[in-house]
Amino acid sequence: MQTIIEWFRQSDPIELTGIVLSLIYLYFEIKAKVIMWFFGIVSSALLAWVFFHAGFYADSGLMIYYIIISIYGWIHWNHKPTAQALPITNINRQQIRTSLLILVGCYALLLTILLKMPAIIGLKDSSFPFTDAFTVAASVVATWLLSQKVIQQWHIWLVVNIISAIMFSLKELHYTMFLYIVYTIGSVIGLVQWHKNLKAQKTPLC
Repeated sequence: MQTIIEWFRQSDPIELTGIVLSLIYLYFEIKAKVIMWFFGIVSSALLAWVFFHAGFYADSGLMIYYIIISIYGWIHWNHKPTAQALPITNINRQQIRTSLLILVGCYALLLTILLKMPAIIGLKDSSFPFTDAFTVAASVVATWLLSQKVIQQWHIWLVVNIISAIMFSLKELHYTMFLYIVYTIGSVIGLVQWHKNLKAQKTPLC
């Protein structure tokens, strides 16, 4: 018990608060509830600060993107009446092509920035630039697909969350590592739940 209390005393309250709000976000994401976007905005703002000070510059920038895409997602999910809510869909060919272009383009741009920019502006070297650039680029794709309510976003999140959990563990961001372990489990649960919802959408009412 004493060890647990000491652990909380030594924790970063901003990181801890961001993680708690992120878990609430994950719960509502699995349920496909529009309120998820609010918690996504607040938690992303807090974790942007945490990641920046840990040297994860791409992840910090990703949190800023999350804030922007969360505002878009909130508007997009709400733009239809409740009775005709945005349905869950499978990814189409155009979305696949767009996703690949975003992934490759973001990865190349982010990797260049992470390798060159810190030294130019006097920051410490980026932590795990190749891995960080990939997880961020994939997260950009997954969040865009989430805003469109495409079920395959969960497959991307599963890969991203596993890699991120390992990466944050190596940087001893233990709370954030725990968050991404929970995210990994949540990705599996979310995929199963969204498949059930998709099936229910296709089943005609008697």
